[in-house]
Amino acid sequence: GMTEFYKMTRNCLKCEKSASTPWEEHPHDEFLLVVEGQTTVVLKKDGEELTLIGKKGDVLFVPGSSWHRQDTQGPVALLYITDKSGTQHTAKTPA
Repeated sequence: GMTEFYKMTRNCLKCEKSASTPWEEHPHDEFLLVVEGQTTVVLKKDGEELTLIGKKGDVLFVPGSSWHRQDTQGPVALLYITDKSGTQHTAKTPA
């Protein structure tokens, strides 16, 4: 319901140049709207890496409890919507 919606984090990430994020995992689904530029989301699923490419106007879906990271290609602006409670980060590639 609406209560759950308001618990979600709505935030914007802006990178001025190509960059990579650390791996992260959280129990809740995440939606990424690519506002400007292009990004690549790498998901770990069943020990394999899946790649999603998002360009301006695309919405990417990251299932909850999935390790994921991003590689941006040049300047990018993203709006992400998720409940970040329980988020974990690691610099190492998860198993």
